[in-house]
Amino acid sequence: MDQGDPDHGAGIDRDAARASGAIQAEFIQPPARPAPSSRPVRIALLGYRSNPYSGGQGVYIAALAHALADLGHRVDVVSGPPYPDVDARVRLVRIPSLDLYAADNHVTALRPRHFRSLTDLIEYFSMLSGGFPEPYTFGRRLVKWMAAHGADYDVIHDNQSLCSGLLTLQDRGLPVVATIHHPIQRDREIALSHADGWRQRLLIRRWHSFIAMQERVVRKLRHVVTVSTASRDDIASAFDIAPASIDVIHNGIDTDFYHPDPARDAVRAAGVDPDRPSVVFVGRITRQKGLGHLVAAAHDIDPAAQIVLCAGAPDTPEIAEET
Repeated sequence: MDQGDPDHGAGIDRDAARASGAIQAEFIQPPARPAPSSRPVRIALLGYRSNPYSGGQGVYIAALAHALADLGHRVDVVSGPPYPDVDARVRLVRIPSLDLYAADNHVTALRPRHFRSLTDLIEYFSMLSGGFPEPYTFGRRLVKWMAAHGADYDVIHDNQSLCSGLLTLQDRGLPVVATIHHPIQRDREIALSHADGWRQRLLIRRWHSFIAMQERVVRKLRHVVTVSTASRDDIASAFDIAPASIDVIHNGIDTDFYHPDPARDAVRAAGVDPDRPSVVFVGRITRQKGLGHLVAAAHDIDPAAQIVLCAGAPDTPEIAEET
């Protein structure tokens, strides 16, 4: 049985599900905490994929879970693969998908058992036709899991899956809030503006077709947050909603972890002069990150300064030529 397929009904045999590997949970008993001033909040953090080493989603959800645990709250991270690295005080609930992008050959990854699940078939054939189904299919599996566990939480906090399943949970009376970091519509616009021919534009539109679901969901969610007023205004424009309907909660900084380090050996080993002023870029070399604007402005930067790129290889040869 697919634990996320709503077509199989609402009941879940948790022991059987774990035995079959359909849903796995990792839990380490938290150490004793100082008694909080009120009952700890029971929080579910949702991520349709939470890679801890590539992209920001897994980093964000792990850091947020850690900070909430520090405050004395009880936190579960409910995630599809790839899974995040979480604090020992946080329970990781695995919601398996087909994880087709990790398969050696995602075209031949379909197995006979997948025909027992409508959700698996949707995920496979959507991917095969050029779509990106993971946010939607995560939502279907999430609805199934939350049918048995939703009442365990005071807050169900989505990290930008913006899946249809959130509306189902909200309609059931569960306390749902969603964080949007930026609108994926902007990624689609950038990709389309650099597309080479109608076939590539068609593929780009097909891959981003999940945006239609996200737009429908965001307009119906009662609680949406983002991390800055600039993001709020951009999201409001992209989703055609009122800025006042989005709450701003700024990202926190762990100053015990991020602080000035007087040691300079590592900086020098990387070819950076610690005695010169620096303009530093940290991120992937991709159009969405705007590195091209920094390169274009380089001639206007004080020659005494150095430009430091903390980045991997460019996403494409075309971007490498531009930067």
